[in-house]
Amino acid sequence: MILLPQDLRERLLANSRRRGLDHVPVVKFFNPLGIGTWLATELDEDGDTLFGLADLREPELGSFSLAEMESLELPFGMGIERDILFE
Repeated sequence: MILLPQDLRERLLANSRRRGLDHVPVVKFFNPLGIGTWLATELDEDGDTLFGLADLREPELGSFSLAEMESLELPFGMGIERDILFE
């Protein structure tokens, strides 16, 4: 699964250009085998650094790496997934 398709990437980049606003989350990532939910609102121009809410037992706002999420190898050959039904 492609974690961040082009249409969502463009929306996140557009949000990052409009700093100071309270953006609605664009995409939701999750760990299908345990804890871990990320709601991304912005993507930096580097194409890797996302900003949003990360919930790993304690929710907090901050930055996280798309490349790190893509490279994470979970048991049974699984990885972090994108919620395709998230709006």
